[in-house]
Amino acid sequence: MDTWNSRQFIDSSARHPVRFSLYDTETGEIKSVCDLIFIPGEIYSAGTNAKCRGHWQPIEGYLHSIYVSNLFESLKGIDAKLDDYAPISGASFYNPAASASPPTTNIGGGLATTAFVRSFVSQYPFPPKSVKNLSASVSGDSFNLKWNDPADFSFDQMSLAVWKGTRVLYRNDRYPQNESDGTIVANSTTRNRYSSTALNIPGGEGTYYFGIYPYTDKGQFNINSANRISSYLPYFKKALPDLTYAPYTSPSRAYMCAATDGNGSVLFGGGLRDASAIVPGTVEVDRYSVDGVKTNLDSMQTPRYSFAAATTGSGSVLFGGGWGNGSPAINSVESYSASGARSTLSPLTNAAGSLAAAADGSGNVLFGGGYGNGSSFATVDLYTRDGAKGTRANLSVARSGLCAATDGNGSVLFGGGGSVVDKYTKDGAKSTLSPLSVSRSGVAAAADGSGNVLFGGGNSAVVDRYSVSGERVTLSPMYTSRTSAAAAIDKQGNVLFFGGGTQYIDRYTPDGARTVINLVMYSGGAGASASTDGNGNIIAAGTAGDTGTSSRVNQYFSNGG
Repeated sequence: MDTWNSRQFIDSSARHPVRFSLYDTETGEIKSVCDLIFIPGEIYSAGTNAKCRGHWQPIEGYLHSIYVSNLFESLKGIDAKLDDYAPISGASFYNPAASASPPTTNIGGGLATTAFVRSFVSQYPFPPKSVKNLSASVSGDSFNLKWNDPADFSFDQMSLAVWKGTRVLYRNDRYPQNESDGTIVANSTTRNRYSSTALNIPGGEGTYYFGIYPYTDKGQFNINSANRISSYLPYFKKALPDLTYAPYTSPSRAYMCAATDGNGSVLFGGGLRDASAIVPGTVEVDRYSVDGVKTNLDSMQTPRYSFAAATTGSGSVLFGGGWGNGSPAINSVESYSASGARSTLSPLTNAAGSLAAAADGSGNVLFGGGYGNGSSFATVDLYTRDGAKGTRANLSVARSGLCAATDGNGSVLFGGGGSVVDKYTKDGAKSTLSPLSVSRSGVAAAADGSGNVLFGGGNSAVVDRYSVSGERVTLSPMYTSRTSAAAAIDKQGNVLFFGGGTQYIDRYTPDGARTVINLVMYSGGAGASASTDGNGNIIAAGTAGDTGTSSRVNQYFSNGG
């Protein structure tokens, strides 16, 4: 008598063949071998005998190939590894080659279809179907995941897989290979809880590989590729300790200055606490190490805001000029060494606020322009790496509200406060470049990884880029107009613009492409300050218009996305 025996074979490529052998129960001779192979969205049979591929009609009370096909048809979309199935014997089949018509009686005590399936499922539970509509997005420094949990499914009115929950886990190097292979961040047991309201997962720099694996009440997980998704966070921010402010004042420090010392630490000095205060300027100096540790350095001798800062070749940060306590502009220059020691240098030629400063390729710091006592200035003062004072040729036009940055050749460019752009080489030669495309004050400037200097904002959204040879190109405008914003370079050579009237951050790559990155400042008012630490991370802080948040400090990371 011909009887069917079956065994499940596991395939590492996630195919799940079921092999049926047609053999003679008396002699043990195998008459035919047939493999039914389940592949997501595909079912077929292949065998050594044509009888195996025949289309049998179902006979009530017996298990036939069409029942097996129907069973696997109901499981389309599942691609999860199943345990090895033990042999199942005693299932009789109608052999069309042995009889011209189907038998009318049970010829071998065969196993009825429903009973077979019930026994099969009870011994070897099926995993659930895959999740649907899986998506990932980034908001702030977190990932947002959404999906629809799978519905339960059955065969011949028998439950084959009943969804009980969905486990979410991730890795940073690859996708989780199973339900325990990674950091578990959620276990949802409410169906479709995250179909419209996203699961928020705090993240960090880089790519995250998520596994969203549903499981049944029998503990069977579906770990196939349809339940995986990755998301990339090119930037993320880390809150650092707040800026220091006097206990009798509001927590606000805008229009301060930031620069990076020789150890790679970022110093924030001075700032405006409240324009209506009797003592609006501040003297505090906070230093943030590359590890984000904050240290309060000796206070400046003179309160100031809207001043200028730059770092000499010896690694000392110079703070010069600015506005004081409601009095005329000031001309003092204070130096902070890489060890944090404070000293006072020779004063600027003019008492001026709203001036600009940058270091040339020889390590000299140039202070230029500014406004004081009713007049704008064209003077350029030079401070060497050891603190000695000198001068450079005057700017082409007296002006204030300008900004300065150093290009890839070590030349300092002064731009804004109008449209004129003056260039000073590290040897002291001065030239005038093509003017800004739009005359403006309150600009921000920084050099990108190719050595180009970008001037952005200034009551506008315009960004002009100057190459090391002095050629000007106008790039795509910023997200919105900015005034008194901040600019800094990240570790991939992109220039980021912060504050100036918006919380959004514009990024310009060295090839000039613009994007708005996914993170925002705590407050987006004017008067922001930013500098790049020794690890290539940008530290930004301080804006006007929101005393509750403008003392907060963010560290912005990137990894090249």
